[in-house]
Amino acid sequence: MSAQCLHEGCGWEADKGDDVAGVDRQCMRHASLNAYHSMFRRSFEDVAIVQQVRQ
Repeated sequence: MSAQCLHEGCGWEADKGDDVAGVDRQCMRHASLNAYHSMFRRSFEDVAIVQQVRQ
């Protein structure tokens, strides 16, 4: 998961990681330290392992 601040001119990005709550905490911390930085783009990426079953 990753997150980026959408405030115009801000280039802040959260450290990428698998822990959604950890990335959310980074966003909340950034918002608490920067007035009007309250909107973030969050991106998720999944990996699927597929096993074929023969009938």
